[in-house]
Formats: sequence, C-alpha cells, structure tokens
Amino acid sequence: DSDDEEGPSDVRKDCYSFAEMYAFITLGIDISDTRICLFNINFDFDSYRLRSESKPPLNDVAVMMKAYPEMRIKVYGHTDSLGTESYNNVLSLQRANAVIKYLKSQGIDGSRMEPEGFGKKYPIDSNQTDQGRFRNRRVEIEVTNVGMRITDYGETKETEKK
Repeated sequence: DSDDEEGPSDVRKDCYSFAEMYAFITLGIDISDTRICLFNINFDFDSYRLRSESKPPLNDVAVMMKAYPEMRIKVYGHTDSLGTESYNNVLSLQRANAVIKYLKSQGIDGSRMEPEGFGKKYPIDSNQTDQGRFRNRRVEIEVTNVGMRITDYGETKETEKK
C-alpha cells in the first residue's frame, strides 16, 4: 500500500495556498505565523537558480508585500535527500536567499525577509522517485507579521506587533 511509504504523503495542514492567504487577509483574518506553500518554487538538482515557473508566484508574494508594508516573512529552503547533510543545509539556505534576492528585485526591502535552510529535514514527498525529489527541492514562505488587517468595513487598522 502506498500509504505505508516513508515520508508524508500530503502537505502539512498548517500550510496554505497563496489564494487562501489572500482570502484570509481580505476577510480580515490575521495571517501572522501562517505558512504559505508555493508549489511552483522548485529548483533543479544541485542548483539554487530560480526556475522561470517560480517567478509568477513570487510576483504574487511581492504584490501582497507591497500592499501590506508591515508584512514580514521567513523564507524556508529545502532539498531532496541526495547529498550530505552539511551540503544540503548550505544549498537550502542558498535557495531561500535566491527567493529573497528575487523579491528584493521586485522592490521588497530585504529587512522584511529572513532566510532559513532546512536541508533534507522536512520532505513533502518520497525521495525514492525523481518526481518526489523534485517536489522536495522547494521553498516555503511563512508570514511572521502582517502588521495591518482589513476590517469588515474595508478600513485598515494596525495589529499588535509581535
């Protein structure tokens, strides 16, 4: 049975799509400490160069961050299981920094973003297949502070800073 394979078969439940996050903000729900899973931010084997399909979802993140100038994020880099732990830890941090570099090129202040590399520690798919390893070579973004939220009346108000 494929459910018995090692590693999670689905995405963490505390991880939301960009569309879900945007809807939460629109409804006035504070999304601080919530993780955005952007499934199109993947990397080739042994690379931290952003693939062309990674740029549209990152453009969406830049638009959201421009709309909410107090928003802060953590950018988490991940690798597949091939390679040594120390090498993968460095590579995953380089991937997180590649995303931050791109967001900075879109006008986002680097002080609003914090990189972290997890190496191969948190796979979302099996490392036994090419497709699974490809999905594991990714970046996730966690919103650590929104700073503003939209009320039911369309007004904005300052939220508590953490």
